[in-house]
Amino acid sequence: MPALEKNIRPASFRGVPFGVLDASDQRGRATVIHEFPLRDKVFVEDMGRARRTISLTAFVVGPGFEARRDALIAALEKPGPGTLVHPWLGTFQASLLAPATIDQSAQAVGYVAFGLQFVEDMAPEAPGPSLDWPSIAMSRLAEAASLAAAALDAAFIVDSVFEEALAVGLGWASGLASALAPIYGAAVPRFQTLASAVASFAGQIAKAGSLSLLAGSFWPARDYRAMGGAQAAREADGFMGRALAMPVNAVPAGLGTVGLQTATNLHAVTAFDREMSGLNGLAAAAFAVPASGAEADRLRGMATQAADRLMDLASSEGLFRAVRRLHVATQRALSDAAGRAPRVVEAHEPLTGPALPLAWRHVLAAGTSGAIEDVLADLVRRNGVRHPGFVPAGRIEVLRGQA
Repeated sequence: MPALEKNIRPASFRGVPFGVLDASDQRGRATVIHEFPLRDKVFVEDMGRARRTISLTAFVVGPGFEARRDALIAALEKPGPGTLVHPWLGTFQASLLAPATIDQSAQAVGYVAFGLQFVEDMAPEAPGPSLDWPSIAMSRLAEAASLAAAALDAAFIVDSVFEEALAVGLGWASGLASALAPIYGAAVPRFQTLASAVASFAGQIAKAGSLSLLAGSFWPARDYRAMGGAQAAREADGFMGRALAMPVNAVPAGLGTVGLQTATNLHAVTAFDREMSGLNGLAAAAFAVPASGAEADRLRGMATQAADRLMDLASSEGLFRAVRRLHVATQRALSDAAGRAPRVVEAHEPLTGPALPLAWRHVLAAGTSGAIEDVLADLVRRNGVRHPGFVPAGRIEVLRGQA
């Protein structure tokens, strides 16, 4: 026993002293490993500093050990964090990570051993200002779009003597305006005019500086914050739907020179179209104001599908990571929007009746805020009611306040 007492170092928890013979701790970074089908590499996501855990072998030794043992047990059973004085690491706030083990033996009278596991416990901080995820999404869109443009310019063969290879790009670019106009709706931007002659198309590429600069203007920068969340949601739907529907044009093996250049150019413009549509859809979704919580959940699911498709077909590791960063910003923005959006529930009306009492009974009584005129208008629009005085009996959808 004297040799044991000689090696013990002093420590305490909540002011109750004890001795320590052995200690260990764990420190580092918390990470999540992402694995993807048909990819040989993994992506390791840094989640921040890992929790700091401390393991101690503590002793209460010598005369009067029973009283000190009971005092330490009482300190360990108190709720919340307490001050831990570590013999080597100093003083900090800590909470028990797991119940302590207490070892006593009739063969070793005069001391009690405690197996203690602590985790460093930081005081809760006041919540800081929330991040502007929509603006972050726009900056990440610019990053990803530049990588998509670089991939197009590296893959598309402009200086070809074969008209077939350039005609693929011309046909694609010429059809972009009509293909994207339904997504933009009434706010159709002024697209650049493309000549029909292949030789003139090559000249336009040279004048613009690259094919990506020429074609990139078909996805103009949009001020989603100014246009409103409903329009942003519509554009997000259109762009992400286009990205998900676009085919994957692979370059077949065994082609001759003309066929190879043509197939390569077709693959390049299709990939760029899919990427730019998907990226713009993800950015637009970050500004969307869903009409309900269910609509927010649908947009989040669609954003995940679009991001997965872009990442699976990414032409480079850099683009893969850029899409993923944009997807994170979009999902955070949609999560915030979902928390503010009302929830839609189904109700069953046994009799045909006017919309006003239905609104009061099913919606306002459930805590939805807003003018009765707005509530009535939503109920009529959502259920396709022809006249607000006659809501058909049967199933209807109503808003039930915020999520």
